[in-house]
Amino acid sequence: SSRYQLEGDLTRGDVSLTIVNAAEADEGLYCCRVEIPGWFNDEKNHLEVVIE
Repeated sequence: SSRYQLEGDLTRGDVSLTIVNAAEADEGLYCCRVEIPGWFNDEKNHLEVVIE
């Protein structure tokens, strides 16, 4: 969806998720996984989004 935008410099590990016109339906758990070459090097992060 065009409402979800990833912006930043992935090569520096600096990326932001922007949700345009965020609504209660966007609440929940989001996951980001970055594939790094080699065994067991992948980075994975979870983020809980709450709309107030």
